[in-house]
Amino acid sequence: MSRSDDHDTDQGAKVSSPSRAKAPSLQQSPHGTLLLSSLLAALCILALAATPALATTGHRYVGQFAGPGSAAGSLSAPAGVAIQQSTGDLYVADQSNNRVQKFTAGGELILAFNASATPAGSFSGPTGVAVDPTSGDVYVTDQFNNAVDQFSSTGAYISQLDGAATPAGAFSGPSGIAVDPAGGEVYVADANNAVIDVFSSSGAYLTQFGSGTLAFPTSLAIDGASNVYVVDAAFGQLFKYPALGAGEPSVIETSGPQAVAVNPTSHTVYVGESAAAGPQVSELSAGGASRTYTFGSGRIGAIGGLAVNASSDELYLADQANSDVLQFAPFVAPTVTTGGTSGANAESATLEGTVNPEGTHTAYHFEYGTEATYGAFSPEEEAGAGSTDVPASFLVEGLQPNTTYHYRLTAANSLGSSAGQDATFTTSSAPPTVDGQAPSASAITATTATLHGTINPRNSATTYHFNYGTSTAYTSSAPTPDAEGGAGGEEAVSTTISGLSPSTTYHFQVVADNGTGGPIAGEDQTFTTLPSLPSAGTGAAASITESSAVLSGAANTHGLTGSYQFLITGTDTPGGGATSPQPLTAANGEVPVSATITGLSPSAHYSYRLAVTTAGGTVYGASEPLATASAPTYQAPGVQSASGPLSAGLPAPIGQIVASPAPASPPAAPAPKPATKPKAKKKCPKGKVLDKHRKCVKAPKKRHTKAKKANTNEKGHR
Repeated sequence: MSRSDDHDTDQGAKVSSPSRAKAPSLQQSPHGTLLLSSLLAALCILALAATPALATTGHRYVGQFAGPGSAAGSLSAPAGVAIQQSTGDLYVADQSNNRVQKFTAGGELILAFNASATPAGSFSGPTGVAVDPTSGDVYVTDQFNNAVDQFSSTGAYISQLDGAATPAGAFSGPSGIAVDPAGGEVYVADANNAVIDVFSSSGAYLTQFGSGTLAFPTSLAIDGASNVYVVDAAFGQLFKYPALGAGEPSVIETSGPQAVAVNPTSHTVYVGESAAAGPQVSELSAGGASRTYTFGSGRIGAIGGLAVNASSDELYLADQANSDVLQFAPFVAPTVTTGGTSGANAESATLEGTVNPEGTHTAYHFEYGTEATYGAFSPEEEAGAGSTDVPASFLVEGLQPNTTYHYRLTAANSLGSSAGQDATFTTSSAPPTVDGQAPSASAITATTATLHGTINPRNSATTYHFNYGTSTAYTSSAPTPDAEGGAGGEEAVSTTISGLSPSTTYHFQVVADNGTGGPIAGEDQTFTTLPSLPSAGTGAAASITESSAVLSGAANTHGLTGSYQFLITGTDTPGGGATSPQPLTAANGEVPVSATITGLSPSAHYSYRLAVTTAGGTVYGASEPLATASAPTYQAPGVQSASGPLSAGLPAPIGQIVASPAPASPPAAPAPKPATKPKAKKKCPKGKVLDKHRKCVKAPKKRHTKAKKANTNEKGHR
């Protein structure tokens, strides 16, 4: 027999090695967690109700034998398996090799036999096998020959059942078979006829049941009380019938049953299942009342048949996919009781319990945490190898106040591990703490500030406030009433205070109260308010000309030295700037200030305002308008008048106070034009005169007398 070296897998409970790494208190052990996780993945856990003492029982994989092949001792798609309870020997229906092989309980081959002496001359798909506990005779269902053959324990052919006496007149695909340990009756699952046929130990037909209830019965088992368990592959159900099928069956809750076996002594039921996670075996309590645990998941390829040794409770499974037989042995882990706690306070408690090693060297540890998943482990402690209760305890420190913790005791030996029931305790309350981070102040002005601090309610509802004042006597607090904090861990808190005095140093501290131990005050801290801001009032402009003006205002430095200046902006003339800063002495009250600005443009519009600066900051007065005068005009004597400034003037840089420019001189009179030479008088011939175009034209005729007289007079005048 080939056995596995790992004896702590495929159990009905989680297993931990005695060499499990110790986990420090208050921290999850990475080694312990990895070991526990890997073992849990390999095992199916026994689910037990919380009882005062828990002893884990289950089945663990211990090895396999045979293996694929056609040689003696090898198997090919094995199906049924049965145990001769008196010797522990095992019979296996080697289906594809058309033979039955007999092995010792340790997996050594004893013999093999075929059906050469039967009417058919050979097996054709032997499927089920059963042993009569009284005679030791072996029954084999020859599925495709539609017969049940009887052999001696040495493989000698005895007789055959063909179902001729049944209502159907013949078997059709007989599959499962079982012998009642009490009376020796033989039960045959006649699969295609969908019934169970019952025969006496001498082969006489007795009765039939399941018609109309079963669809395709494939596996049978009978307990010591003659109850019959039938797996129906078509319905995917496990039925339980009373003896001889005399009565209505009940349905046992399973997950895709494929094969069934029963311990004839304890009446414990084992069901091979096709579960979502893969093939597995479930142990059901006596009579199949309830599921106790599962095992074998991850080990089994495909379930062919099951058999259980009545005395050792070892279970054998024919694996059709891997063509071998798996062996699972029972175990009993330590008995564990989770006790109470002692000495519990706000930050620590002693966990207690007892461990019974059940005769095997055992170690224990406690698991604890704020959830039922725990997460922290105590170091491993030795419990010895006795068979009596050993006290176990562990002092847990560094706990959180006013917090409920879960815990349990777990013990392990070479056979497996047991976990005690979950228990809880709650730590007592503790005063809050403050100043996890140093207090500070921000957004400081001359009269306001925001105070910051940290508090830790330590899991109790907490209120807080800040004390403050010009000394450590503190004279004020805020907010009023106290603000509500949290009820968990550390948190940041703040409040804004006002009505402070400028340029003053203040002391402050944070105070928290959760109803335990009175208010808790933090350390003293200080901050200094800023100086007061100055004030500035812009006055009216005076002495305005076309290029200058005197600007005025009033400044109040509130007892600080400082400076002032005027800011000027052109509204219809580009340019702008400021006068040079001028000093201000410390004073309380308004002080008149002024500055002369020059270099302005005539007929231009400006706005200006006063700016006053101290250590407290800079303030600005209201903007005021300024319009300069028009430029003067000049006219030289005897010359036509011309209006407008003689010089538009460019604005001086307004970043400084400049001197007023000298008045502009009047422009000189224009020089007279030079005289021109007179042209020579043109003469016309007699009888012609010059016209207005200086052309000689015919002289006009003489007019009437008066005209002549006029001419005479004219001549006489000449």
